[in-house]
Amino acid sequence: MNEPVLWREILDEDRYELSGPERISFLNSYVTQDMQNLPVLSLTPAAFLTQKGKLVSTVQVLHWENSLLLLFPQGYGAKVEAHLKTYLLFASVTLQEVSAHWAHFVLFGEKASQILAEWIGETSKPEAGKIERHGEAADAVYLFASERFGIPAWEILTPTAAAPKWREKFLVAERSGDLAAADEKFLEMKRIEAGLPKLGIDMGEDNLVAEVGLDQSATTSFNKGCYLGQETTARVQSRGHVNRKLLQVKLESPYRGALPADLLQGEKKVGVLTSALESSKFGGAIGLATLQLSAWETAAPIFLAAGDGKIIVERL
Repeated sequence: MNEPVLWREILDEDRYELSGPERISFLNSYVTQDMQNLPVLSLTPAAFLTQKGKLVSTVQVLHWENSLLLLFPQGYGAKVEAHLKTYLLFASVTLQEVSAHWAHFVLFGEKASQILAEWIGETSKPEAGKIERHGEAADAVYLFASERFGIPAWEILTPTAAAPKWREKFLVAERSGDLAAADEKFLEMKRIEAGLPKLGIDMGEDNLVAEVGLDQSATTSFNKGCYLGQETTARVQSRGHVNRKLLQVKLESPYRGALPADLLQGEKKVGVLTSALESSKFGGAIGLATLQLSAWETAAPIFLAAGDGKIIVERL
């Protein structure tokens, strides 16, 4: 059975523009993915790391003809700007916030393509990383297929001047019953069911990319040249493992306490539960947790304290 078609305007996002003749080579020196030789109207996920290989922020990089548009989780654009402050002084590039210049929407569900086709004409399901452009200048709309929410989606980016027209389309379709506003709890469920970590919740500045699965996704290239944090990332990859890792877990019963919550094995802390909810797909409570991998090597149960009792946690 197909999921209903849902829509959402993305407001919890920082948008920055990187321009200048050295923009591609500059960015390539500070992110985990290869930015060289990518075509105009392409999309690249990446991450900024510290010198020690720890995560600063994830980012979606959209390649325009004369600039790069960087999409960050809310609050992380300023962190990256501060992170790059010294390096920006020595490059022919300009980094500036342009959040107010763009509006960003998402259509979720298998039938989203049909709705878009009715609104703007024929749309294809482009290859991963490809962007469709319809229209020009202030009326342009940029479309790209996305799996980053844990459910098939079309992301829609348009200049602010065209945003009212698009909001009206969504609201009219909602009133007619063709669309419904995306419920935050539903989207959170899809994210956790897909095992997708959220920056600032399940992963942060104390994590290596290999600890949160970003080394196994399109976010990280092991074939590009040097970049900030590359030495540690490559060393971990050659070693073949990390000591702790973000995993999907199943909870014996629902957990309704505060998160993050410590995970214990006997009296020893072996990890932390960062996201949790009840899932109809998995038939019970599930979550995301960062755990010491050695904890799975013993028969002793892993649990979290809940009131006067314990909730056993198992690997999903």
